[in-house]
Amino acid sequence: MVFLKKDLYYKVGELPPSWKWLKTHTKTAAFHNESLGATISTDAFCGSSFEDLPLKVLNSQLFAGTTDLKIKKETEFMLDERGALKTISTGSTDGVPLKFDSVVIKKDNCTFDFIYISPPESYADGVADFETFYLGMSF
Repeated sequence: MVFLKKDLYYKVGELPPSWKWLKTHTKTAAFHNESLGATISTDAFCGSSFEDLPLKVLNSQLFAGTTDLKIKKETEFMLDERGALKTISTGSTDGVPLKFDSVVIKKDNCTFDFIYISPPESYADGVADFETFYLGMSF
């Protein structure tokens, strides 16, 4: 469960033990897999921090600091009975090439995002874990 407030939370799918909790300075729930060099995270913006923007715009905001961003595939689908957008893209941060898988969804005056960041060579080894993580979303 990812807590937004004391009694407000959303559920996510369970990750294997190879994904370790990553302490952050934000309210983001993040996990790192050392052997893959990859990170999975989720965040939510509700109430006054909620922006009712199109999903494509919300997704593009996730990668503001990424250079050479190239969208490889976008897929609209249903997640927890709401429209969601999944985007696979590549780019670099501080000159390091990365592959990204992101999902954005709006529900009940909240925006939720899920992100998988990996070196391109280990992307395929962690993407199924990411899918289990975001597909387990319920509110």
